[in-house]
Amino acid sequence: MPARVVGLLPAALALAVMAVGAQAVPAGAGALARRAAAAVVAAPGDVRVQANVVRCATGDPFPIKRPPEPTTLPVLEPAGYQGKLEVYVDGIGFRLLAPGGWQCSAEYGQDGSGGFTVAPPGCGRLGPRCESVVTWSMGFCTPCSLNLACPYFKTTALWRQYNEGTGCAPLPPKDVVVALSPHLVAYYEPPGLDASSTLPDNGVAQFYPEINLFKSNLLSETRLTDCVLPSRDHALCTSVLNEYITWEGGPHGPPS
Repeated sequence: MPARVVGLLPAALALAVMAVGAQAVPAGAGALARRAAAAVVAAPGDVRVQANVVRCATGDPFPIKRPPEPTTLPVLEPAGYQGKLEVYVDGIGFRLLAPGGWQCSAEYGQDGSGGFTVAPPGCGRLGPRCESVVTWSMGFCTPCSLNLACPYFKTTALWRQYNEGTGCAPLPPKDVVVALSPHLVAYYEPPGLDASSTLPDNGVAQFYPEINLFKSNLLSETRLTDCVLPSRDHALCTSVLNEYITWEGGPHGPPS
C-alpha cells in the first residue's frame, strides 16, 4: 500500500532517514519496506526466538472452527526485548506481537467490522489513548473502507471523486506516510496532535480490493494496524509491524 511522504520525522525523535526509491523513509519504515519486499533483514541485535502464543477472547457472530494455534511461534525480537514478548492470537486468526503479560480482546460484527486490541492491564479498550497494539477494519462496508483508505491510496481517491465529487479528507500535516508496496503503506503520527495523543503512533494500512472499484457490487476492505508505544520503544514497534506484515501481508491491492 504505497503512498506519499506528507512530512518528516522531527530530528528530536532521533529516527534516522534512509532512501527507498525517491522517498524519504523513517528508519522503522525502511525496515518495513525491506520486510514487505520479502528481503527480511534483521537489525543489529535482533534475534529470532520462539515466543509463547496467547489465545484471546473473541466476540464473533459467525465463529469458525480453526485448527489450534501452535504453543510458540518464531519471531524476530529487537535487542533488549528477548524473552519479553508474546504472540497474541484472536479467534479469527490475526496475530499481534506485544509485550508479555498484556491483556487482549477482539470483537467483530456481522459485516466483518471490528478489531483486535492488545494493551497493558488497566488500559480501557475504548478509553484514553495508552500503550497498545491494535488491528482493526471497517469490514465490508464498501464506502466506509474506501473512505478510510482514501488518504493513503490514489485509486480510492479516484473512487471518491468519481462517486462523491470530493477529494479525500487530509491527514494531519505532521503525519508521515511511506509507500511500501502496491497494497501497503506505513505511517507515523507524532504525539500531541490532539488532547488524547500523548504517544507516537507507528502503523501500517492495507487495502484489499475484490473487484473493479467503479462497479456497484464492489466488496473491499481496509485494515489499519497501530503500534502505540513511547518513542524509546520505536525498535519494538518496528518488530511488531514487521511480524504483522509477515503474517498478514497479502493479498495485493491496487497501486497507491
